Amino acid sequence: MKRLLLNMSLILFVSACSADAIIEKEDVSKEWEPSPVFISEDRDMIGIEGKIGLLGAGIIAGEPSKQMWHFWGDDHLNKSVSVKAYHEETNQEINPLVRGDDAKLWGPNNGADHHLPSDLEFPEPGVWKMDVYLNEEFQESIVIEVN
Repeated sequence: MKRLLLNMSLILFVSACSADAIIEKEDVSKEWEPSPVFISEDRDMIGIEGKIGLLGAGIIAGEPSKQMWHFWGDDHLNKSVSVKAYHEETNQEINPLVRGDDAKLWGPNNGADHHLPSDLEFPEPGVWKMDVYLNEEFQESIVIEVN
C-alpha cells in the first residue's frame, strides 16, 4: 500500500512539473508576439492601451525612423526615457534610441498624458522586444517587427 501511494505521488509530481514546463514554454513564446495595435484619437499605435504606445510605422533596419512614444499616467512628466531592445533570434541587446541623454517626457498628445518624439534605429531586420524604462524603472515591453 505504501508503495502504491509513493508511486501515485511520484506520478502526480511529475505530471505537475510537466504542466508547469508547458505553461512556461507558452509564456516564453508569447514574449515575442508583436504587440497589439490600438487606436488613440484616430491614431494607430502599437503597445499596451492605456499604458504605453508607439506611433510610427515602417521601421527599416539600418535607418533612423521617426517615432513618437506615448505614455498614460499622472506622474510621468519630465521623466527620462530609456530603452533596451533584444533581437528574437540573436538575443543581441542594443539601445535603439538615436538621441542625447536628455530625453524627458513632454505633456499630452494624441490622447496620451505624456509623449516623446524620438528616432529609433535597429541594426538588423526581425522581431525586436523593447523594454521601456522611465527614470530607470521598468515600465512595459513592446514587441515590433523591423523590416
